[in-house]
Parts: sequence; structure tokens; C-alpha cells
Amino acid sequence: MRKRILIIFITAVLVVFFAYTYLHSDRGRVLDRTRTVFVDKIDNRFQLYRNGEPFYIKGGSGTGYLKEMSEAGGNTLRVYDTLNLKAILDEAEKFDIAVIVDIPLPTNAHHKTYYSNDTIVINLKEKVKNLVNQYKDHPSILMWNLGNELNFPLTFRKNNFIQVFNDLVDLIHEEDPNHLISTTISGTSISQILGIHLSAPKLDIIGFNVFSIISNVKPVMDQVGLIVDPLPYYISEWGNTGPWEVPVNLWKAILEPSSTLKSDSYKVNYLSGIKSDLNCLGSLAFYWGYKHEGTPTWFNIFDEEGRKSEMYYQLQSLWMERPLTITYIPRIEKLTLNNLESNDQIFVSNSYIEVQINMMNPINSNLTFDIKVFNEAWGAKRWGSEIDALQLSTITSTYSNKMKFKVPEKEGPYRVFVSVNDSQGNFATANMPFYVLNDRE
Repeated sequence: MRKRILIIFITAVLVVFFAYTYLHSDRGRVLDRTRTVFVDKIDNRFQLYRNGEPFYIKGGSGTGYLKEMSEAGGNTLRVYDTLNLKAILDEAEKFDIAVIVDIPLPTNAHHKTYYSNDTIVINLKEKVKNLVNQYKDHPSILMWNLGNELNFPLTFRKNNFIQVFNDLVDLIHEEDPNHLISTTISGTSISQILGIHLSAPKLDIIGFNVFSIISNVKPVMDQVGLIVDPLPYYISEWGNTGPWEVPVNLWKAILEPSSTLKSDSYKVNYLSGIKSDLNCLGSLAFYWGYKHEGTPTWFNIFDEEGRKSEMYYQLQSLWMERPLTITYIPRIEKLTLNNLESNDQIFVSNSYIEVQINMMNPINSNLTFDIKVFNEAWGAKRWGSEIDALQLSTITSTYSNKMKFKVPEKEGPYRVFVSVNDSQGNFATANMPFYVLNDRE
């Protein structure tokens, strides 16, 4: 009996030893310092190299504004759309901006449909091969991002998704040995991170799309490192708190911070979750450009006219490691409706409502106050697809930060958006939801 227990114990120890050794090996990853882009490990820390020089990712995920990125001290743009890739890469070369190119893929949820269809998979591989071969020699390429938020499974059995994903990794490495391959995940799920490490060992680097939980990345990767040899990583999307992470009011409308509060959160998130993590290879702020998500203003570092927000100057301060100059940037201290703030749950039953914008810097003749009233729209889809139809009225003033507007007749939820623009191409934004009651006389 003792002999049997001893044999079981020794077997278990050997299994653990060989499993640990295997999981902490490179498992097919190759370090080649002659490549245009590679990651080395020096003194137990990752270091990214581009064209033989150390490279730290400082930039944004989005589109355009490459001149402005260069002027702010940024060096990298992640693009989601390959339709205008040639023009983007050429402009990026002009401003010495490196580009991470997203290659869109369906998620793991389609492993029994999309990824099990031989014809679809053959066409996919051909498209990826053609894309990589078309642009692999462009000097602006930094890496290929194979899929965004794919929900990688934690499993020891390879399903069709895992098989095709690894085939694509091998294909890209074969066609373009000079650049890295990454994939990005949403949040800091240990199961997804381990799934990537266990099932896609030849991947070069992981990107994290994180917002309010950005400080979780380092401790989670430290935990993963106890089980497997961890991949290098960077922050592929970050910024202010996402619309899915914030409080809502009584009628479930999300409460959006002003651009000034967002700028403050940029600084906190960068210093606590990026700069302090010595193994993080850099970061990309979201969104470098203009888009609708949550509301029409949530993530925008630029507005529709190309004006710069306070977040732009905060990024410039962080990237260049110099103080933020705020004397000439419009900064909103507080937005009120009838002297009430967002947290006050604003119900309106009278015919007019007064909006007031209190500024943190002096109000001058260079400022223009634009106020727009919209029907409330829950979710990014309605804001994105029906923005013109949702708008009810607009007021513009260059003289006063306090104005009245007529309340909509129909009962229901609405939102007022304020944009403060100056003559130097800068803007600040804030918005508030309110609810109209139909008990007016």
C-alpha cells in the first residue's frame, strides 16, 4: 500500500514538473532579433523593438488625425478598417507613425458554423494572405491584430475556431516574418488569457481593451505567469470609464461625465494602469477620432469638425511628460438644468428649462455655446444610426453661458448636449438626461 502511494506521489510530481516545464517553454515562439519588429526579454522585463531601436507604444485606436498625433508626441495608430489602409499607411509614414492593422474575425461563438465551413475558411485564409502580402513591406506596419474581442475559450480540445486561428497565425508568420501578431481581449478574464496562452502559443503579443479596470491588467498577468510563460502585452483600448460601467438614473439613462472629468480620469488611468506597469509595452487611447458609442460624445478625442478636446491635451502631457497647460482650453466645471445636476433625477413639467454651463476658466468672447436637445436613445446603435432623427432643437450663443429652451411637448426621456467651442480649434462637452412629464397646463 505504501509503495502504491509512493508511486502515485512520484507520478503526480513528475506530471506537475513536466507540465510546468512545458507551459513555461516557448512552445514554437521564436526570438529573432533581425526582424523589423520583435519583443525581447531583458532582466525579466519585456522590451519592444522597431527598426533596431526600443519602441514604446503611445497612440490611439481609431482613424485619422495623424498630424495631430505626431504633434502630441504619439507614435502609433490602431486601425479597425482596412478599406483605406494604403492611404492611412502612407500618411502615417509621413508623420513617422507606426500602424497596428486589425484583421477582423468572427468570435469563437461561430466555431460550429463559420469556422466549420471549409469554403468560408479557405476564402478567409486567402483574403488574409492577400492583405498581408499587399502591405507587409510598408514601413509603417508595426503588427497585425488578428481579431478583436474573440472570447477565446479555455479548453484543452481544439475546436474549429482554435484550429483556424492558429492556421492564420502560422500563415501570417510565414508570409511576413518581420512583424508581430497580436489579438485583443475585452477586460481581464483569466480564463480568456489562459485560453490564448494554452491554445495559441505562437501568438506574439496580447492587447487588452480595458477602461475602468485598467489597473487589473498587471496583477492578472502576474497570476497567469504562475501557470504559463506569459506573453508580452499592451493596452489596445483605454480611456475614460465606458458607458457600460457608469451609473444610470431612474429611467435607466446613462450618466456621462463632462470632457473635463474624462480628462482627469485619463491621467489617473494612465499613471496607475499603464506607466506604473513596467512590463506593459505601451497603450492606445480610445477613440482617436469621432464615433458614437453610448452617446454621440462618449469617447471622442476630436469632434465632428476636428476640434480637440481636453483629453487630447491630457494625452500630450502624458506622452511628452510635461505639465498640462489648461489656461486656454475650454473646461466645464458644472452643467445644470434648472439648477439641478445629473444625479438629481431631473423631471420637468413646465414649458421652459434653463441650462447653465459653469466654466473653470474665464468666459471670454472667443467661446461659443452650442446646445442641442435630443430624444433619449439607449444603446450605441440608436445613437449611431438615428442621430439626425433624434435631434429636436439647437441653440447657439456667443454671449451667455445661461440660456432657456422650450421643453418638448411629448412626455418621455430626453437629453441635452452642450458643446463649448473656442476660436483655436478646441472644444469641451457635457450632457444631461431629463424626463418630461405631461402634467403641464
